[in-house]
Amino acid sequence: MKDSNLHHDSLRPSLSELAEVGFENVADAAASYVRMGLSVTPLKGKDAFLPGWQNRRLSLEESPRHFSDGRNVGLVLGGDAGLVDLDNPSAVGVAGHILPPTMTSGREKNPHSHYWYISQPSPASKTYALSRVMAARLGLESHGATLVELRSTGRQTTVAPSVHPEDGDHYIWHGGDIREIDGEELERLVRDVAAATLLALHWPATGSRQAFTLHAAGYLGRHMEHGRVETILEAAASAAEVEEMPKRMGAMRDTLRKLREG
Repeated sequence: MKDSNLHHDSLRPSLSELAEVGFENVADAAASYVRMGLSVTPLKGKDAFLPGWQNRRLSLEESPRHFSDGRNVGLVLGGDAGLVDLDNPSAVGVAGHILPPTMTSGREKNPHSHYWYISQPSPASKTYALSRVMAARLGLESHGATLVELRSTGRQTTVAPSVHPEDGDHYIWHGGDIREIDGEELERLVRDVAAATLLALHWPATGSRQAFTLHAAGYLGRHMEHGRVETILEAAASAAEVEEMPKRMGAMRDTLRKLREG
């Protein structure tokens, strides 16, 4: 994250070398983040617990005492930087077709679940999740009901070298430059990821796959720009590993053409 600003003050921290930094333990990592000009907060599992952690900036001198006893480290988001958190496996498959390339992070078992962006204006945090009834019908566990989150000011996210509290999976960074993007555009793209993920989860494995494609194209084509519809449906079909992909996408485009012709 080169020349980004995660906070409301004048500091301009640089994260361009995060993927190359080797963190031996959480305390060392927290100190390194602070030196980069980032705001960190200790976590119990994935939860921040210090009073007023959203606006509390730990100094290099005081940070070591907060990161012990198996605590994790979280980066406090704010200013013009935030991330897209892909909670559902289908959302991870969809995101690569919709979100623009940028620096990513995640866990060893889900390595590219966090897409980092700088945007102006800063978008509001937003979570897209299934209802409990829908999640149960799809056979998803409670943690799988959340599809995608847009995290911004007032939120934090767990980062390396933290360890996931449930399965011991280690958090990791990946290389690459952080993408600058308009805040409203990022909000729209996250909505598209949520829509494509929902379609991927419902895509029939057998039977009425052609009808599903046609109905989805017809409905979306009446409510949004057709190029956007094509991207959403192609992402959903790819994530769902749809058979006869060219045939399904041809049917989609034919439906959109008929809509344009009235």
